[in-house]
Amino acid sequence: MSTSARVAIVGFGRFGRLHALALVQAGANIAAIVDPRPDVLESASKAYPDTPVFPDVTLLLASTEVDAAVVASSELTHFPIALELIAAGVPLLVEKPVAATAAEAQQILNEAREGDVYIQSGFILRYEPRHLMLHEAVASGRLGELQLMRAKRDVSRSWFHAYGHTVNPILETSIHDIDLALWLFASHPTFVQAWGTNSLGYEIPESVTVLIEFGSGGQAFVTSSWLRTDRDVPNILSWELESSQEDSGGVIAGDLEVLGSQGTSRLATYSDSFSLSTDSVTAYPDTAFWPVIGGRVWGALAAEAVDFHQAVIGGKTLGVASMEDAVIGQRVAEAAIRSLASGLKEQL
Repeated sequence: MSTSARVAIVGFGRFGRLHALALVQAGANIAAIVDPRPDVLESASKAYPDTPVFPDVTLLLASTEVDAAVVASSELTHFPIALELIAAGVPLLVEKPVAATAAEAQQILNEAREGDVYIQSGFILRYEPRHLMLHEAVASGRLGELQLMRAKRDVSRSWFHAYGHTVNPILETSIHDIDLALWLFASHPTFVQAWGTNSLGYEIPESVTVLIEFGSGGQAFVTSSWLRTDRDVPNILSWELESSQEDSGGVIAGDLEVLGSQGTSRLATYSDSFSLSTDSVTAYPDTAFWPVIGGRVWGALAAEAVDFHQAVIGGKTLGVASMEDAVIGQRVAEAAIRSLASGLKEQL
């Protein structure tokens, strides 16, 4: 294979567009764009005029040869799309969650193994420099044996009313920290218990706490709450700074602490060390994960794109992506949701 893989982007929403931009920077060629929405395909053709567009994967595979694909479509479509691409021998990066259920995620992994098709999941904390350094410190034994991890991820309440109430926070936000716990502990989870609160009038809880116990004896506490107010200073911007405070974006506030038998570590997942202010709004723009600056994607998403492209062309990778952990993480999340309903500890 050449040093520039031909990559299809399946799902050309916000993250699909970010993936396309990051992969071009990594040296890939966007060889096809797939999306069922005609208006999206029209905008895709304007952004990538030399790239063919298709309404579905079947037409893509019948018309164009690709070396890899990124699946960034809606979550419920991941399973059939991934299976069709794997059957065609196409290496994949599938955004989280890999599938709607752990059983579907396991089947995707099984099919990829049987067909010897490379596949990775889109957990970008594994590509963010501070998290990489933390993992290196834990894996090398510098902190001793990992005993406890505490992870917090709080989100704007307005986002919960807008869309968050449709998906359990365990699957939407906590899944990132569940994956992080699996990566850091490198031990099989044995028990899961979860608690939640319902104060906003929805069936889905707006706040959850998950306890994961590992075979090593360590524990991870993962909490997520969608209760941050509109008065909190935004760090995820959906509009320009000149917009009003109410529609200038929202907040994801995260903190992580790990404690080992011989050392500890703390980091603010989203930092407030950089601020931008105008007469109408103050913001703390995120610079760690997928900032777009000067028409380029930076941060962890850019690093993930480089790693995926290297895997596809047979180059050197960081070796941090784990589809196996993605499947286990889905099982942990589902066990936590069952625990929310029953009030009981779940054994894995």
